[in-house]
Amino acid sequence: FAKVSFKLPVGCFLMTPFLWVSTEYLRGHVLSGFPWCLTGYALVDYLNLAQFGTIAGVYGLSFCAILISSLIAGFILAPCRFTLSCLLISVTVLISLSLRTVAEPQVDGRSNTLARMVQPNISIDQPWNSGSKSVILRELAELSLSLPSHLKSRHDAIDNLIPEARSPQLIIWPETPAPFNFKDDSFFQDQMKNLAKVSHATLIFGFVDLRAASSGSSPGPYNSVGILSPIGTFLSQYDKVHLVPFGEYVPLRWLFFFTEKVSSQIGEFQAGTKVVVSTLDSNRKVGTFICYEAVVPNLVRQFVAGGAEVLVNLTNDAWFGNSAAPHQHLLMARMRAIENGRYLLRAANSGISAAIDPLGRIIGRTDLYEKVVLDSPFYFLTSMTFYSRWGDVFAFLCLSVSLVLVVVINRK
Repeated sequence: FAKVSFKLPVGCFLMTPFLWVSTEYLRGHVLSGFPWCLTGYALVDYLNLAQFGTIAGVYGLSFCAILISSLIAGFILAPCRFTLSCLLISVTVLISLSLRTVAEPQVDGRSNTLARMVQPNISIDQPWNSGSKSVILRELAELSLSLPSHLKSRHDAIDNLIPEARSPQLIIWPETPAPFNFKDDSFFQDQMKNLAKVSHATLIFGFVDLRAASSGSSPGPYNSVGILSPIGTFLSQYDKVHLVPFGEYVPLRWLFFFTEKVSSQIGEFQAGTKVVVSTLDSNRKVGTFICYEAVVPNLVRQFVAGGAEVLVNLTNDAWFGNSAAPHQHLLMARMRAIENGRYLLRAANSGISAAIDPLGRIIGRTDLYEKVVLDSPFYFLTSMTFYSRWGDVFAFLCLSVSLVLVVVINRK
């Protein structure tokens, strides 16, 4: 930007959002990326304006925020009619977007479904042995079969979604809160199948897959999601594709050889190789992603592009402690619902579990560090947003403009 300002002392302020979005996009992709708390997330609570994300994703909202800030700075530092005109036009357009009427999601009443998110609030310091795993498994089962909890918050516009009290058709456990291994632990496998049969519900749960080496895949462990039908049939498995750098694996291990001495909590997980859209017994399609993957826009988009009619996020935010991070994580998940026009069901070990509608509104939520279940209605949806179809086209536009700027300002 400093170089651009020498050649374009006024126009540089219009170029700022292009450069900013480019740096955010690169931060989200270089060395596997860390796209946490991009600027655009600050606008998620502005319901009408946030719907621009259905076209341009969170990067479009970052562009809007930086454009206004840059033009205000430009008018202060280089006041002229051009800067003032650009500022007034931009403000007018954004106010118009903010005041427009947003249509409620078009739903098919026949797809009205009740989901139960289970929040066991298991401590990350819990010692694990066969006895403790049995106790935790029993607690999870008891929560899964408990009476519905009251929603902590609800938007008036969707009150009519709430059905009469009944058993959930979908039970969702968080990212594996215990070292359960569905494939090789016959006890855990039998208990899960029995729970699915007793509850008469589809069961979505996290587990660790200690997979042996085979053709096409590396030996485990894998951070995985399994889905069981109401009769106990194993329907599908998704292995986490986007692992947390320095949490679940060490990128460039030859360079960061010292990290194991810094922290013993770094895992040795293997990354999954593909996005899996699961088909339920009802022929409805579900996209399940794990924890940190909720902050990766293009990854979540691929589930919807592959046919997912509802999004399910399993997470364990206990690692964050009592910080701002669990709230930030939920905020970013809400953006994924907006971008893709889907209901998003979020089960978190220690909270915040939530149900989110396609406009990014929270239908119901839990508090941090409480053992509870959250029951929420939702609809399966099939319509596709522009972002779901085409992805980060807007971000690529910003990258292209920035690349041209770099070339032009470095010409002799």
